[in-house]
Amino acid sequence: MERKYGKWSFAQAESERDPLLSNVKHYNDAPPYPINYPVPNFGVDEDIISTQKHIKDMEKKYGKWSFAQAEQEREPLLSNIKPANTNPGYPINYPVPNFGVDQDILDTQTHLNKLEKIHGPITVPKSFW
Repeated sequence: MERKYGKWSFAQAESERDPLLSNVKHYNDAPPYPINYPVPNFGVDEDIISTQKHIKDMEKKYGKWSFAQAEQEREPLLSNIKPANTNPGYPINYPVPNFGVDQDILDTQTHLNKLEKIHGPITVPKSFW
């Protein structure tokens, strides 16, 4: 294919596939799609207004709410940030059995090894992460 169409690169394929990425290569060229067009402002969404009112009403009833406190109470693994309670009411620090690597992971590794034997090493550019 490269003989017929030339050298292929992941970045080139992405820029041709996604018009938002096409500006990376051709920053000074005018894009083939409209830009800087007016967007109507319809105000704050009703869901946002309802949520803000709900939070305000609940804070009047139960006191000021903080996201960090809610996360800490919801997720036991985050409780070591600032322990709000030394006896949380559920078991902690218990042993967890190690059953080894999951079969799905082992299957994926096997498939990857087979493909790399056929096609060579598969690498993903750092920019993709």
